Amino acid sequence: MPELTPVQREVLRALVDTAVPALPVDDDPTGFWSTPGSAVGAHEAVEQFLSTVVPEADFLGIQQLLDGMTMLGFQHQERAAREAILGSAAALA
Repeated sequence: MPELTPVQREVLRALVDTAVPALPVDDDPTGFWSTPGSAVGAHEAVEQFLSTVVPEADFLGIQQLLDGMTMLGFQHQERAAREAILGSAAALA
């Protein structure tokens, strides 16, 4: 099974943090709302799932998707821009 490249991992991490962002909440004594998904390893769990459960042909397609998001600079964008990119991609489906 192929593996994600370091850049694809960056994009996956940004994708996870877009889906599970750190949210500023005044009354957050435990830091629950201010913890992004990547801080608890969600991106690593997704990568493990992709590399062990998803069929290889689908994994290759996911790699192509991550490469396309790299071309848009997804991993360097602010959350609002990442959400807009995902919204545009979803509208194409």
